[in-house]
Amino acid sequence: MARLWDTGIVALDANALLNVYRYTRSTRDDFLSLLSSFGDRLWLPRQAAQEFHENRLKVMSDLLSAPTVILDGVTKAKNVFSESTGQFRYHPELDATALRKEFADALAPLVGRLEDVKRDADGQAAHSPLADQLLDRITNLFRGKIGGGFEEQDLETIYKEGVDRYSRRIPPGYKDAEKPEPRRYGDLVIWKEILRKAAESSMPMILVTDDRKEDWWWEHQGKTIGPRVELVTEFAAQAGQRIHLYSPEAFLRVANERDKSSVSSNSIDEAEGLARQEQERARAALEATLAAIEMERGQLAAQLASGQVLTSDAAKNLRHLIAQIDEEDYRGESTTVRLRDRLKGVTSQEEELEVLPRLRREMYLAQERSERRAELTARLERTSVDGRLNEARSSELLERMANLDVQARDLARTLRQFRLSGAQSPDDEAARPN
Repeated sequence: MARLWDTGIVALDANALLNVYRYTRSTRDDFLSLLSSFGDRLWLPRQAAQEFHENRLKVMSDLLSAPTVILDGVTKAKNVFSESTGQFRYHPELDATALRKEFADALAPLVGRLEDVKRDADGQAAHSPLADQLLDRITNLFRGKIGGGFEEQDLETIYKEGVDRYSRRIPPGYKDAEKPEPRRYGDLVIWKEILRKAAESSMPMILVTDDRKEDWWWEHQGKTIGPRVELVTEFAAQAGQRIHLYSPEAFLRVANERDKSSVSSNSIDEAEGLARQEQERARAALEATLAAIEMERGQLAAQLASGQVLTSDAAKNLRHLIAQIDEEDYRGESTTVRLRDRLKGVTSQEEELEVLPRLRREMYLAQERSERRAELTARLERTSVDGRLNEARSSELLERMANLDVQARDLARTLRQFRLSGAQSPDDEAARPN
């Protein structure tokens, strides 16, 4: 492992580089100084550079909006507290007004600090993102150290290969298969560029990545051991070199173990804290996605069960009911004709009072049958213009439900890995350099 650090190329993906914006000044300085220490061995794949620039402004926007988000939460908390105490305005032991004032006074210093930060953030937002000094520093650091990328026809070849690799869950990138094209192939493009760089330079490779997904990391019993074995094998076969992956916090930690003066322990603690925070956000997002999937699946199942989408049996039953109504209509019409004829020959008021209610009832039943028949016919014909069953719609829903089941199982497995691994970094079990 020491040879990797002493002679290898050090490459970064976009996520690891974007973390520089999330770090405090001291940790940011440590991280960028460490990268600078590798000199000409520092390198950034073209795809990673593009993704960095595509996402940089969003990361900055999220950071600038943080005080507003927190202040909104404080306001909601104050409103909830006010409503809660308002329910007990006349409680014999509670002074609701005093409680609200005490709560507001306790929050006031916090609100003041947040408003100060928000004013600073608003001031930064008023300036053009092009005036980003940190971007200038990163640009200078990687000047002349960015990969050349691929021609369009080479990218098309990689995308086609990606279809096959993802279908067989060959890393990396298959965990992004649900993203729109061609973004889903971003990790694979980075991987191909890394392979080419190592082969052309005949140098081993360190990849610093903040991607925590299983299509990069080898996991066992809830612990992340190191890079996927398939990646190490493919790298050796195609580039003839070794590769190792580090998360940003592990990269800082190992650098500190090699040279205590290069990175402070505070920077390591901050990077690890940020990693835990991002993992918790990712876990919460996964849980929300899983809940949405389960809700959608339930809605689809309800549609099938209620007959909103017809199955062949349901269509057969509908046609049978319509035929029954037609038969009842035939009999009812015969009865109505007889009653009308009889009414014409009525000779007494008593007989008229007997016939008229029966005739009105038959006419009412006929109207009911007509409306019911129209409803059933419309329900049958909703599936196709000519009234035939739209089996395609039913099949489509069943297929969608099956796809949701696959996604739900995949998300549930990922969540189990989150719970098992806890706050562990993606390479805590990896071998340390000698």
